[in-house]
Amino acid sequence: MKFCVVGAGAMGGVYGLRLIEAGYDLNLLDVNSDRVNEIKENGFRLSALRIQKVYKINISNNENDFKNSSDIVLFHAHSTGTKSAARSAATVLKPDGYAIIL
Repeated sequence: MKFCVVGAGAMGGVYGLRLIEAGYDLNLLDVNSDRVNEIKENGFRLSALRIQKVYKINISNNENDFKNSSDIVLFHAHSTGTKSAARSAATVLKPDGYAIIL
């Protein structure tokens, strides 16, 4: 089962990392080019209490990179970006996929 998290900020990133730790295939999609480039170059960092981990994750700011690739999309965007994020979610979902709004 393939997941995509739309919105790779603080909360979307946490959900994404948990899915990776559970063994799921994951893509992250985010509009913030600086964040996307940082994660591509340095990995996604988890720093909590005494845990320090770096994950290599597929991430893009272009939904066409993941077009029709996801069984489930976790939709986690700020209210000001809801319309754009919904369009992106529709692009990455497989025709029989599901979107979960968080």
